[in-house]
Amino acid sequence: MHSLGFVVITIITTTTTTTVGAG
Repeated sequence: MHSLGFVVITIITTTTTTTVGAG
């Protein structure tokens, strides 16, 4: 179980989406 990896991917995706949305 690589839960940490899933969390990291989720954070990166959310950050990217927020950045693109703000841009």
